[in-house]
Amino acid sequence: SQRDLDMEQILEPLERAIELTPILGELGYNESHSFNGFLQVTTDGGPSVGESQKVRGLWYAVAIWVKDGPGMGKLVADWMTDGRTSIDHHAIDYSRFDPHQMTEQFIWDRCTETAMKVYNPAVHPREPFSKGRNIRRSPFYEREVELGGYFMELGGWERAHGYAANEHLLGKIRRSRSRA
Repeated sequence: SQRDLDMEQILEPLERAIELTPILGELGYNESHSFNGFLQVTTDGGPSVGESQKVRGLWYAVAIWVKDGPGMGKLVADWMTDGRTSIDHHAIDYSRFDPHQMTEQFIWDRCTETAMKVYNPAVHPREPFSKGRNIRRSPFYEREVELGGYFMELGGWERAHGYAANEHLLGKIRRSRSRA
């Protein structure tokens, strides 16, 4: 998965990096410390490690960046041989994905969006995904839409994190804080 490094591709970003961090210019460029490979991403942007939910004994270690490889290798080896790891691995566990997150369309849409967020910042860390939405809704969803709900998704559920109908309350909050 590694490709030849074309200096023309990295010259402009390298110059910007040196401008922001001048010591990089002093250190110089060393091609042997460079990697031009494919970026693997998962639907939620994190690595995916663990045993397949369908095939016992088949283990995955996907979307592991080069810098994380040695540590993930140790984690997987411990997990496979001892059945546990020395750290909490739930955030990277392959089993964290629900069935709706394992469909080809969902994977394609979300991984494409995730890769764009990685390579085209700046993105707010809590910016909601635009793809793979409206999969699960509560019985109150339509009413929340009427109230001007600002929705984010978690586990396929659309959840309102605030309502436009409550904007008039912001003035009260500001006034009460200014008196305090």
